Amino acid sequence: MKNVLLIVATDDEWQAVEEAFKEATRIEDRKDSFCVISDGIFWTLMRGGIGKTAMAFSIGKKVQERQYDLVVNTGVAGTIRHRLKRYDAFCATKAAYYDVDIPGMKRGQMADHPLYFEASPRFCELSRQLDSKIHLGLVLTGDLFVTKENMPKSLDKDFDDPIAIDMESAAVGQCCHMANIPFGILRTISDDTEEEGNEEQYTESLGEACKKAVTLAVKIIKLQLSK
Repeated sequence: MKNVLLIVATDDEWQAVEEAFKEATRIEDRKDSFCVISDGIFWTLMRGGIGKTAMAFSIGKKVQERQYDLVVNTGVAGTIRHRLKRYDAFCATKAAYYDVDIPGMKRGQMADHPLYFEASPRFCELSRQLDSKIHLGLVLTGDLFVTKENMPKSLDKDFDDPIAIDMESAAVGQCCHMANIPFGILRTISDDTEEEGNEEQYTESLGEACKKAVTLAVKIIKLQLSK
């Protein structure tokens, strides 16, 4: 039986996960995680917390408990490309930090790590098979809710055509790189970072965007791991 860790950051994303698995019998039911067996897969569902540190800590705990065949992060993100609209889904081909700057390294590159953490090619392929409208590309990560006013500079110069920005994806990628576990990132756009008032967009979109992201992520996982 294959093992998957499906992890989200926020309470709203967690609510969508709980709704998606409401009919399943819970195993190892804890405060911020539970497990179920469904479609021949052992699922660990977890609310990892907001930001890079919380997400990395949560994944680190779980990979000490069980050997996973796949780790998937789902939820919402902000777009930094006009071709991605609110409620569009994207699957990250790779993830990087935009807020890392170490002398002698490329912007975004952690020492002893690649600049880009490459996601599972199979996960990306299956996402497009499931829905050809799902966007593929680079997601950038940093500990900042990005708006038009605080948008980090030189993203296009320093990175390979980033399409979205969030607070956890690269941490997921780094943890999985260190643990040698394939990972996938499937998120829905909640707001446009280049528009005024995207905080309000985020709040308005959150419930529907979370539900869409979780639904798509679960379908892709089943395609990849179910026999």
